[in-house]
Amino acid sequence: MNKRINITIADSFVYTLVMIIANIAGTVGLIASLIIVRTLLGEQAFYSIHGDEWLWFGPFILLISFVAETVSILVTRFYFIYKIPDILPREEDALEGKNIWGNFSFLVLPAEILRLIMAVLCSTPGRMFGYRLFDGVLTIVPNFLFDQFYITPAGRLDGIRNAGYTVGENSIYLGINLVYFAIVIGALYFVFSRVWKTSVSARSQEVKLRMDPEQMK
Repeated sequence: MNKRINITIADSFVYTLVMIIANIAGTVGLIASLIIVRTLLGEQAFYSIHGDEWLWFGPFILLISFVAETVSILVTRFYFIYKIPDILPREEDALEGKNIWGNFSFLVLPAEILRLIMAVLCSTPGRMFGYRLFDGVLTIVPNFLFDQFYITPAGRLDGIRNAGYTVGENSIYLGINLVYFAIVIGALYFVFSRVWKTSVSARSQEVKLRMDPEQMK
């Protein structure tokens, strides 16, 4: 292993636990957002969308999904803030992109790839929401989008529960998850690299404060 990569198998396992917690928090955020909106609008649900109503319904669903994923990423960011100072390389090239990406990929990618595979392979809808993979708790955003833009408008939930998904439905769901995976990895890497650079800067400042005043001239 490259000496600049300080991630261990244990670190990857801990990130998996963090990912689970973060996605549960995202699911709570999504449900809370729906409850708040429905309470403010005085509606129990809004399943029948017709005509021009899609002009506001589509952006609304995307906004709710964005809120859920933001909550998840913010929870993950707390772990990055805790972990990154311990894995910074001691070399002067700690800010090189290959060092940031190397540590990120060893820490984050195994769990995220595993989640993608499990989400795609799982073909049984949950009993509560009708979502895949533990009722969508670990993959709430792609499940929610698939539900709101396809399953519910097409009235397919009962049919899926009785006979399963069609090949076409599995293909659509795979496509949604691949796009979601790419967006999440990009967002997580952005947060990881920002925290990394902040940690490098903080370490540099700490070193300067510890130096003799004569050495700082």
